[in-house]
Amino acid sequence: MAVYIEDTLEGNINKGWGHWAVLILTFDLVMWIGFSVVHILYVPGFLAHCAALPPPPCECTIPLVDRTYVSRNPLIRAEQERAEKEREYLCKIQCPVSDVCPLDKGEGQSDEEYLAACEALKN
Repeated sequence: MAVYIEDTLEGNINKGWGHWAVLILTFDLVMWIGFSVVHILYVPGFLAHCAALPPPPCECTIPLVDRTYVSRNPLIRAEQERAEKEREYLCKIQCPVSDVCPLDKGEGQSDEEYLAACEALKN
């Protein structure tokens, strides 16, 4: 709007839509300042929240073997089984099993009970 006022209206707001341009420019500046204040106030808390989130679980990105086509040919079936085993192997490399127990230790739960619960979860 400032460029419109300067170039088109030649700095004279009494011509054409000059008063409308000043009104729009004023509202734009107020909104810009308001959005800036909101960002200044809330972004640090949002970033702290994002940093406190637990990392997402690992998901294997290797495509699944297509099993929509079931062949009578034993060579094709053997190749599909080999591809499935290869995918399973590569997924274990990409997302290894973590030794860290995802369970929270309950209140009043002994260390032995906690470890037993973690072992039961692994199996």
